[in-house]
Amino acid sequence: MSRAAIVEDSERLADMVRQALAGVGIEVDQFRNISVATYGLRNADYSVMLVDRGLPDGDGLTLLRALRAAGQMTQCLARSSGRP
Repeated sequence: MSRAAIVEDSERLADMVRQALAGVGIEVDQFRNISVATYGLRNADYSVMLVDRGLPDGDGLTLLRALRAAGQMTQCLARSSGRP
């Protein structure tokens, strides 16, 4: 089974994504902020990660840049939250 990571603070949105991906056999781990995601994404193997740009503790692109600098090359989709 494939694994995906979602870095999203909205529980409702994360649940919708989790259900959709489970329907095609993909297991999902959710991280609600950059602090927790930094550790989790560096210490597990994911096929893909979905990252919200508007997280409580910063911009998801900052997380992605840090992961790339550390050699983490997992495919990523960054989502704009639409919040100001």
